[in-house]
Amino acid sequence: MTADATDPQTKALLARAIVALKQSRQQIEALERGASEPIAIIGMGCRFPGDIDSPEALWAFLQRRGDAISEVPSTRWNADAWFDPDPEMPGRMYSRTGGFVRDLEQFDATFFGISPREARWIDPQHRLLLETSWAALEHACVPPDALIGSATGVFVGITAGDYGERLLRTYGSMIEPYFLTGNSLNFAAGRVAYTLGLRGPTMAVDTACSSSLVALHLACQSLRARECELALAAGVNALISPTGHLVTCKTRMQSPSGRCHTFSAQADGIARGEGCGAVVLKRLSDAERDGDLIVAVIRGSAINQDGASGGLTVPSGEAQRLVIREALRRAELPATAIGYVEAHGTGTPLGDPIELGALAATYGQGRRADAPVLVGSVKTNLGHLESAAGIAGLIKAALIVREGVIPAQLHFHVATPHFAWDDHAVQVVAQEVRWPQAGVRRAAVSAFGGSGTNCHVILEEPPASRARTAQPSSSSRDAVAPPEPAAATSATLEVVLVSARSPQALDALCHRMAVAVEEPGASLADLAYSSALARTHHAHRVAVLARSPAAAARALRGEPEPGASASSAASGASEVAVRLSGTAPRSGPPRIGFLFSGQGSQHDGMGQALLARAPAFAAMVDRCDLVVRAEAGLSVRELLASGASLLDTARAQPALFVFQVALAELLRTWGVEPTVVLGHSVGELAAACVAGVLTPEDGARLAAQRGRLMGGLVERGAMAAVRAPAGQVMQALAEVPRRLSLAADNGPERCVVAGLETELLSFCGELERRGIASRRLAVSHAFHSALMDPALDELEGFAAGLAHASPHLPFVTCLGGELVSSADWPRHWRRHAREPVAFAAGARAAIAAGCDLLLEIGPSPVLLALAQELPELGDRPLVPLLRRGGDDLHQLTSALAELHVRGVPVRWRAFYESQGSSQSESKIESQIESQDSSHAEPHAGGQVQGKGHGKRRTLRRLPSYPFQREPYWPAESADQPPAVAAPPGGMGPTTERCFTAEVSGQLDAALGDHLIYGRVVVPASYHLVNLLRGLDDERGLGDRGPAGAARPFALAELTFTSAVVLEPGDHRTLRYQVSGGPGHGALRVDSYDLEEPPSAGREGASDGASFGVDVHGPELHAQGALAAAVAVSPAPLSELSELEALSAREPEVTAEAFYQGFARVGVALGPTFRWVESVYVDEASALARFRPAREGEHQGAVIPRACSTRCSRC
Repeated sequence: MTADATDPQTKALLARAIVALKQSRQQIEALERGASEPIAIIGMGCRFPGDIDSPEALWAFLQRRGDAISEVPSTRWNADAWFDPDPEMPGRMYSRTGGFVRDLEQFDATFFGISPREARWIDPQHRLLLETSWAALEHACVPPDALIGSATGVFVGITAGDYGERLLRTYGSMIEPYFLTGNSLNFAAGRVAYTLGLRGPTMAVDTACSSSLVALHLACQSLRARECELALAAGVNALISPTGHLVTCKTRMQSPSGRCHTFSAQADGIARGEGCGAVVLKRLSDAERDGDLIVAVIRGSAINQDGASGGLTVPSGEAQRLVIREALRRAELPATAIGYVEAHGTGTPLGDPIELGALAATYGQGRRADAPVLVGSVKTNLGHLESAAGIAGLIKAALIVREGVIPAQLHFHVATPHFAWDDHAVQVVAQEVRWPQAGVRRAAVSAFGGSGTNCHVILEEPPASRARTAQPSSSSRDAVAPPEPAAATSATLEVVLVSARSPQALDALCHRMAVAVEEPGASLADLAYSSALARTHHAHRVAVLARSPAAAARALRGEPEPGASASSAASGASEVAVRLSGTAPRSGPPRIGFLFSGQGSQHDGMGQALLARAPAFAAMVDRCDLVVRAEAGLSVRELLASGASLLDTARAQPALFVFQVALAELLRTWGVEPTVVLGHSVGELAAACVAGVLTPEDGARLAAQRGRLMGGLVERGAMAAVRAPAGQVMQALAEVPRRLSLAADNGPERCVVAGLETELLSFCGELERRGIASRRLAVSHAFHSALMDPALDELEGFAAGLAHASPHLPFVTCLGGELVSSADWPRHWRRHAREPVAFAAGARAAIAAGCDLLLEIGPSPVLLALAQELPELGDRPLVPLLRRGGDDLHQLTSALAELHVRGVPVRWRAFYESQGSSQSESKIESQIESQDSSHAEPHAGGQVQGKGHGKRRTLRRLPSYPFQREPYWPAESADQPPAVAAPPGGMGPTTERCFTAEVSGQLDAALGDHLIYGRVVVPASYHLVNLLRGLDDERGLGDRGPAGAARPFALAELTFTSAVVLEPGDHRTLRYQVSGGPGHGALRVDSYDLEEPPSAGREGASDGASFGVDVHGPELHAQGALAAAVAVSPAPLSELSELEALSAREPEVTAEAFYQGFARVGVALGPTFRWVESVYVDEASALARFRPAREGEHQGAVIPRACSTRCSRC
C-alpha cells in the first residue's frame, strides 16, 4: 500500500520527519564541533628557577636571556660531599648545579588552612601546586572561592617523590599519618581540588618528562567532553634528594657543563631543574561569551607512544612525527601554519637529532628556505624541569603568540653536526626576533617522556577581536578592551578593594596595588572594577575611595591625607582619597540593623540622581508611584525628579516612604539586607514594608493617607527638642496646665515635646529658666501629640482595609520600643501616629536582637547620632547611607565600601551592573551564591558599560597574592650523605638522650593526692621535673655556645596524648627520650610495665627506629620539640602594683573554696598539691597567693612537682 503524499496526515508526518532529521544533523554537527572545539587559556601561574613567580616575570627573564642554573642549595644536599668529577666514583656525582626555586622550603600554610605540623610532612610539590593554582586563577580573573562546588577539573603532571624519600630515609618508622597524604602523588591533584572545593575530574599524571603536557591534553579532552566547565592543568617537580642527580650522572644523562645546550654541537646532556606551572582552561566559546581574558588558544593536541623503539629510553623519530601530524589533524591546520615550535630539546647528543629529524619531516616540509620553522627550548634558560617541563614550554609558547616576539635560545653557538641543516627549513632562534609572518600567530609545543609517551600541542594567538586590542605593556595590560589613558582626575568616585588573610599580606598587597595603579595607561575604573569582581575577599580588608590614580596610590600605601574622610571623598574633592580598613568577623557576615529615619531627614532634591542612574531604585519608585497617584493624586516620582519642596507633610510622608523603600530595594540587589529593622515615626512604615508586614503598594497607600490626613489638620502646632531625660521632661509637663505631649524619647537626654505653638514656646522658656536647653524643630506639625487626634479614626479605618502579614525578620516598633511579631495592625497604626516615639528603647531592642552594625536608611543621617549616645551600642559601627549634599551614587559607593571592610558580602557585580547594562550578550550564572564574607563574586567575566559612571569597565589582571611563607623543612644536616635530622613534630636519630623513672603509688605516695575522677593520674609537672633532672648535667643536649657553655632551651609544641593512670599495685617505667638541640630537637615520653620491658634496639634496624624503641610496646604519653630559649622581660612594677591592688578591692576566694571548685569537676587535690592560699579576681586579671614550700618538698628538683602542676593549671 502506497501513502498519498497529498494526504494532509501524510504531509504532517513528512514535515515532522524532516524536522527530526534536521535536529539530528544539528546534534551530530554539534558533537563533531565539540570534539575539536578550541580551548582557551585564560590564566597562567608559575614558579620557576631564577626568581620567576609569574608569567610576566618569566617573559622578562626570557627577554633578557636569563640563565637560572645555580649551585645546589645547602638545604637540599651537601654538593661538596656528594661531588666527584670522576663519573665512575661509586656514590658520587659529577654535577653540583641545577635549576632551583628560591626558598622552596617555605610555604604559606596558614593561607590554605594547614597546620604547621601537617605542613612539615607535605611534599613541597603539593605546596607549589596550591600556591601556583591560586595564582593562575587570579591571573584568569576568576575568584577561587567562586568555584566552590563547581565542575572544575584538576590535571597534574607529577613524577618525583624526593621529599617522601628524604623523610623515610631520615625518620624511618617514626613517620606520622600526614606522610601518606603529604607525599602520595595522587594527593597532589586531590589536595588542590579539596582545598578549592572543586568537583570536576581530578588526577595526577606520570608519563615522566611529558607528564604536564599530557595532563593538559587530558584537561582539554575533558572540557570537550563536558566533564568539566573549567580546568586547571599543571605540572610540578622538585629536586630535594640527591638520588635523582646521582642516577642521571651514573647514566651519563646529566650535563657535565651544567647547561642544556639544545641542538648545539656542545650538547652533552640535561641540566635538571624544578618548578611549577599551571594554566586555567575553558572552552573557547564559553570564554568569548563570558568576556574572559584570553592569553592563547589551544587548537589541538595529541599523545602517542614510542612502542618498540631502539631501546626502552631511546626516542622514536617515527612516533614523534606521528604525534605531530595527529595534533595538526585535530587542529585542522597544515604544518605550514605553524611559525614556531617550542621543542622538547633536552640537549642530549642522541635525542636532539632525532627530534630535529621529526620536525624537519613535518614542519620543515613545504616551506621556502628563507621562511623556515623556528625552534627553541626553554630548557636552555631554566633547565629540564622534568614533569613540569611541558607546562613550562607551553607557558613560554603562549607568551610568544600573545606578544609576537620570539626570545633567543641560550647556549647555541655551533649547531649540532648530527643534523643536515642545509637540507631542511628548520632554524634555531639564536637571537630574539619579531614574529616572522603575517596572519594568525601559531606555535607548537612538544614533550617526550623517557618511557616513550609523547605529547604535542598546537597554540594560536587569541581571537583577533581580543589580540589586536591587548597591548603588551604591563602586568595589567591583558584586558577585554584597550586601556584608557590615565586621567589626572575623574568625575567618578572609584573604590579599590584589597584583602588578605593576614595584616602583613594585606600591607604587601596594598603596595603592589599602588604600583599597578601608577602604571602608564592603567585605568583606575578598570582596576577598581577588577578588584571587586576578580578577587576573593579575605578577612583583612582595605577599601580606597579615590578619583585619581595618584590619590589612590597614596592611600594604598597608607600615606596620610589631611582632612580625608568617607564623606569628603564622596563629596567631590578630586585629590582626596580615603583608606577604610576592617576585618570580616570569623563568625560570618555581620548582622545589620536598618534604621529608617522619620520626618526632618528629607530634603529637596533627594533621590534625584538615583532615579536617573540606579534602575532598581527607579523601578521601585515607579511601582509605588502608581498607587500614590491613585490614592492622593500626587506623583512621588515627579516630586523626587524635580527636586520640589518637601516641607509639607502631605508630600513629605509618601515621598520619604517611597525613597526609603526604594533605597532598601537597591541595597537588596547589592546584597545588603537587614537582620532587624526599626523605623522612627513615619520611617516605621518603610521598616514594616521591608519586614514584610506591608507590601510596597499598601505601604505607599498608608503613607499617602497618613500624610494627607495630618496635612489637613487645622491646628498644626510645633515641636521642640529638649536636652533632658524623659522622666524629667514628663515631670515638667505634669507641672504645667498645658496640652503638650512627650512626642519622642530618643536617648538619655534627647527628648521631643509637641503641642500648640504658643504653649510650646512658653514651656521652652520655662525650661530655659531651669537651665534645660531646647530647640524648635523645622517641622510642619506637632506629630505624636493631641493635635493628631482628629485624624486618627480615619487613619485606623483606612489601615483596616489593608492586608497585613507577620514580619519575616525581627521588626522593632518604636511604639513601646519592642520586637513585634503580630498585632492589631489598624489599632497599631493609630497608636503609632499619636503616642511617643520610643526610639531609645527601640534601638536597645534592635541591639539586643543581635545586630552587629547599624545602617541608617534615609536621605541624611539623623538617627545614628542618637544611637551613638546609647551605652548599649558598645563598639558597634554606625554607617550612614546618604548625607545632604554631594553625589548620591558616590555616597552609596562610600557606604558600600564601609560595609565591605566590615565583612558585609556586597554583590559588587550587581552594583556595577545596576548602573548600566552589560555589554556581554550573555553571562554565565553564578555556580554558587556568595554565602559569607570570605566569598567573592561568582566569575562571569567581561565588560560593563555603566550609565552612572559613564565609562566602559573591563577586567584587568591585578597583582598576585603575596603569600607569607615560612619554612617547613626537616632540619637535616647536609654535611654527610645521607643526612639525618629531627623529624617535624617527632624524634630523630641525632644527638640522643634517654633516661627513665619508675613510678608507682608505693614509690611516691604523694601521687595519691592527685585524683581525677577517683583515679590516680601522674601530673604533667611530674614529667617536666623528671626531664629537668635528666637534663640538668647536660642541658643543651650537646649544643654548646661560646666557651662551651650549655645553651638554654624551651619546650615547645608539647602535647600530652594520654595520661599515666596508676591502678592499685601498678609499677610503671617512664621513659624520656630527647634528640637534637635547641631549635631543632624533639622529645617523647612513653611508659611500659616493669614486667614487660621494651625490646632492645637492633643495630642498623631497617625500620629506622631510634633509641631502641619498640613502637608496638610502650604507650605514648607526650611529645614535643626543643626550641631556642627566648629572653623574657620581667613584668613592670606598675603591673605588679595593679595586681596587688586587687586584694584591696576584690573579695577573697579562700583556698577551701578554690579547691572545692576543682572537686566539683572531678579533680580532687590533696595537701601535696594544694599551694594556693587565696585568690582575688576581677574582669581583667587575677591574683593568687601561694604558700611557701615546706621542708623536703623540693626533693632536689629545680621546682617542686606539685607547685609546677598548680602553675600549669592556673
